[in-house]
Amino acid sequence: MKNKFIFLVLIIVYSQLSAQEYCIPHRFADNYYFKSRDIQLDKDIVYGQAINYKGKSEILDLDIYYPKQSVDTLNKRPLIMLIHGGSRGDKSKMDRYCPLFAQRGFVVSTINRRKGTGINPDEIEMLKEAYRALQDSHAALRFLVSNAKEYGIDTAAVFVGGVSGGALMSTGISYMNQQDFDNRYSMITDLFGRMDNSTNELNTKFTVKGVVDMWGQIPDTEFISFEEAQKIPIIMFHGTADSSRSPYEKSLQIAERYQNLGGCYQLHTKTGAGHTQGISKYYIAEKTGCFIKRILCDSCNSFETEVDNQNLKCNNGLFLDKTPLNRTYIKLDPTLLIHYSGTYRTIKKRKRKITIVVDNGQLFIHDKKSEFKAKLYPESENDFYIKEDNIQFSFHKNEKGKVTSLTFFIDAKEINAQKKK
Repeated sequence: MKNKFIFLVLIIVYSQLSAQEYCIPHRFADNYYFKSRDIQLDKDIVYGQAINYKGKSEILDLDIYYPKQSVDTLNKRPLIMLIHGGSRGDKSKMDRYCPLFAQRGFVVSTINRRKGTGINPDEIEMLKEAYRALQDSHAALRFLVSNAKEYGIDTAAVFVGGVSGGALMSTGISYMNQQDFDNRYSMITDLFGRMDNSTNELNTKFTVKGVVDMWGQIPDTEFISFEEAQKIPIIMFHGTADSSRSPYEKSLQIAERYQNLGGCYQLHTKTGAGHTQGISKYYIAEKTGCFIKRILCDSCNSFETEVDNQNLKCNNGLFLDKTPLNRTYIKLDPTLLIHYSGTYRTIKKRKRKITIVVDNGQLFIHDKKSEFKAKLYPESENDFYIKEDNIQFSFHKNEKGKVTSLTFFIDAKEINAQKKK
């Protein structure tokens, strides 16, 4: 009896310590927790191959965004795998979300999956496309979990999400097992085999800890069992005027199912918005980050709310995220700033003009065409940032001390520009 009591205490202590590791002020909840320049992007990593609808073998790859381990104090970080929508889409559709999650401290991956015909498919073709995509999503997640050590992934904190059809894949991975398919769609299993042994030969197991459903659905909420509702919280984003194959009513049905089963869920509704419309990426990233952090810290809370794209605070987050993240800067002698002013042009084919000006002893980036003007705050003599967004600028000098170029970091991308003489 005594040994059982000690064992129980150890379990409780361990779970508290595990949660406490992620209960860090502002981490996961603030877009500026890591700088854009601190994000590593590994592109086009092959995770498998499979036969597509044309009967040809297709190589499938993914991208991974994550805070560089040289600047991150955590050895293991939660993973969010994002799946694109659209029958003919690709992983680049999710590029708008990935940096926002990585800057909050997640490891984020966006995957390519086998495409569909894209030409008014009937229900059978749609089912085939969905099942192939579900097989690929399973394979991608097995690959990521198998390579957890390389990318610093916590395999006990795996989240899946997607837009439209990608959200359908996310709910499929989380709530539908092979028996569900065999019972309802046996002809699909007969055609393509099991959903968990296609695309690659990895047999790594994984457990989903939460779902991010953006304008998505599930074929039948009966697939969500009591146990799954208890263990897999879901956050949903949807517009009331969505008349696609994933109408708003699908999110209401999931919400009702979670209410009935006592699971944790959040539904963010944009009144009057259509499919994939009306909800900003910043709002989605902010509310999702806060939602996942509550899961990680064992304090998930359910509610339904109207989307306010101007509300980018973690209002329903933890107490330790209530105060603003302090972004520090230094003061520089205004006479130094004049050396940075001038016109810069990006090196890539689609050249972009960047104008840096000094105004009233402060440095600004100025776009006359769009009338955009933003103050640059100095972190060091050569490094600056825009306070309103996660964009950094680094000016470069030659051996004579003359400014010759700059690099700016935006959405985990590094863009170089030469100063015009």
